[in-house]
Amino acid sequence: MYYQIEPFGINVDMYGHAMTTSTLLNIYRDTKKHPNPIQPSDVMPEWDKTDIVDKQLQQIRQINSLVGGKEVKHGSDS
Repeated sequence: MYYQIEPFGINVDMYGHAMTTSTLLNIYRDTKKHPNPIQPSDVMPEWDKTDIVDKQLQQIRQINSLVGGKEVKHGSDS
């Protein structure tokens, strides 16, 4: 009952961080390459998924692309 009045837990805590992250990404994104704004749900971690590592790597690569970063893989000679 109290949760309906004042939600709590990891998802509520992480949503605040997702809002901040999406706001910063929207400020610095290249609107020609990425015309659609990023929503908090786009960067919100999903804790109950088995493919969480792949999803997080995909999100990291997407964020890196949005801010014009380069992916550097350690351990390769090229």
